[in-house]
Amino acid sequence: MEEINTNLNDADTPSASLSLPDISTPSTIDALFDAWLGRTDPEILILPALSPSESLSHLIVPAKIGGARSKGQRRLSDNHIMSHKILLWRASRIEVYDPELEKKIKLKTILEMFTIPSNNFGGHILEIATVLKERFEKQNWGVVVPAPVTNAASGTGQSKSPRSESDNDLEFDADDFESANKGSASNPKPKSTSVHRYKITDADLSSIPRSANRIKTTCIWALAPSDHPIFGLNGCMHHIAMCDSSNYYISGGRVNAAVFGHNGLEMGQCWARRIDAMRDGVHGVTQAGIFGTAMKGVYSLVLGAPYSGLDEDTGEKIYYSVSGAVKATSSEPKLDAPTTRALLKSIDTGTGIRVLRHGKHKGSWKGCPVEGLRYDGLYQAVGWATKMNQLGGKFAQVGLVRMSGQADIREDKPNREDMLQLEKVKDGY
Repeated sequence: MEEINTNLNDADTPSASLSLPDISTPSTIDALFDAWLGRTDPEILILPALSPSESLSHLIVPAKIGGARSKGQRRLSDNHIMSHKILLWRASRIEVYDPELEKKIKLKTILEMFTIPSNNFGGHILEIATVLKERFEKQNWGVVVPAPVTNAASGTGQSKSPRSESDNDLEFDADDFESANKGSASNPKPKSTSVHRYKITDADLSSIPRSANRIKTTCIWALAPSDHPIFGLNGCMHHIAMCDSSNYYISGGRVNAAVFGHNGLEMGQCWARRIDAMRDGVHGVTQAGIFGTAMKGVYSLVLGAPYSGLDEDTGEKIYYSVSGAVKATSSEPKLDAPTTRALLKSIDTGTGIRVLRHGKHKGSWKGCPVEGLRYDGLYQAVGWATKMNQLGGKFAQVGLVRMSGQADIREDKPNREDMLQLEKVKDGY
C-alpha cells in the first residue's frame, strides 16, 4: 500500500500526561453530541440555547411523555427521541443558567428524570443528561443563595433557606405524569402540592418529525447480585446492568473518556463489550469507532471490522479509511463529517490517540485479539491521503503511527483466563 508522505519524527514523543478535566466541560459535551447527532441529525447542531423568552411546550411535553413511556418499559417513538435530542442539545448551549428558565421549563426535573436508573433511559440520553445535571448543579440552577443572617443580639449566624415552606411544590417525574391528581385515600395529595397539567396537542409536537412506528418492548432492567462472578462488584462487567443479551447501561460511576493520553489504562487491558470500555474511560461512545471532536481532535479509536481492500493494519502503522469510504462516489474526498474533522484536527495537534483493537478486526493483522477489545496504546495521526474505492469514488485515508516510549503491544491478550471471562458475559445473569 502506498505510504503516506509525512515526517514521522514528531511521533516519537508520547503526549504528556493530562489531569482529569471536569466532566461537564464543553469538550465532553461536544464529543458526545458529535457521536450522537453528527451523522444523523447535523441540523440540530446549529440550534441556539434554550431561552426563557420563548415558548418551550413543544419540548417540555414530549420529554415528560417520553419519561412516562420509558419508565413503563415502552420503547420511545422517533418523535420522543428527536425531542430529547433537541432539548438536550439546546440545554448544552447554556453557559450561565437562568433561574427564569428553570421556572418555565423545570429543566432540573427533566434531567433528573433522564438520569434515574428506574426510568430506563440509557445511551447518549443518560450520558448527556448526567453531564448537564452536574454542570448546572455547580451553578445551583441559577439560584443565588442568600448570605447567612446574623442575629445582632447573640452574634450567631443563621442561614435562611432560599425556599419557603409555601414553595414546596412536588417536582415532576414520570409517575406524576401518569397519575397526576390520582391521589388515593391511603396516599392523598397534600394541599400544598402543585401538580402541573398539560393538554397534549399536535401543535406541541409540530417541530418534531413524526413516525408511525411505535414498538413495544418487555425488556426489564435489573442489577446483578453483588457476588456475581461476571456482573458482580468484582467481575469484569461490574456496574453494568442489562435487560437482555445485547442491551446494557452503566449503573454506577464511570471514568471520563474525554481525556488525552492513557487515562490510567494498562497495555493489553481487555474488555468484553464497548459498554465496559466506556465505563473505564477508554472510549466514550458505544457505537461510533471514533470518539472526539472537531475542536479538540480524537481521544480514542476502535478498530473493528476493517473496510475490505481499503484499510491496512501492521501493528505499528494503521491506514484508517474514514466513514463512508466504501460507498463514496464523489470525485473528491468528503472531509466535512464530524469524525473526519476530528481526525484531521488530530493530525494538526499531534496528540496521541488511544487505540483499541476489536476481535472483529482479526485477519487484518496477526496480532489482533481473538475476542473482545484490547488496549494497544497511543498512536499519532501523521497525515492523510486521497484514495479510490471500487466504485471510483474518492475518500480520505488517515495514517497513524504507534508512538514510542510505550510498553509493547500485548499480543498474548486476551489469554486463556481472560477468554473464559469474556465468554461468560453472553450468559448474562
